Amino acid sequence: MVEDAPQKKKILVVDDEPVVVEYFRAILESAGYEVDVAHEGREAFRKTNRQCYDLVHIDIRMPNWDGLDCITSMQHVNPEIKVFVVSGVLTDDVLRELEEQPIVKGWIEKPVNPENYLRAIRTAIESE
Repeated sequence: MVEDAPQKKKILVVDDEPVVVEYFRAILESAGYEVDVAHEGREAFRKTNRQCYDLVHIDIRMPNWDGLDCITSMQHVNPEIKVFVVSGVLTDDVLRELEEQPIVKGWIEKPVNPENYLRAIRTAIESE
C-alpha cells in the first residue's frame, strides 16, 4: 500500500452497495484514515451538515438523491467541503457536470487500483 495518511484525516464514504463501502473502508483505514459511511445521498448530506470531514468520497448512481444531487446540495450549504467522486458511470455528461462543481477535487472510475485510489485521495485532500 501507499504510505500512511498524516494526522488521521476523516473521510465520508458514500455508496449504496455495502460490499463497495467495506472495500473502500478497508483501503482507507489500512492507510490510516478515519472512515464514516453513508449509503445514499440524503444520508450523506445530513452527515456533512453535522460533522466535519476532510473529504467526501461519493458514488454517482444511488437511490433517492444521486451523487450529483448531493454534490450540488453540499456546494450550496458548505462551499469549503471537498468531494472526490468514485463511480462506474463517468460519462462525458457526468464529467461535464463534475467539472462545474468547485467542491469536486477529483474523480476515478471503478474498478480502482488501491494505490492509485489512495494517491488520488491524498491529492484531493491536499487541494485548495
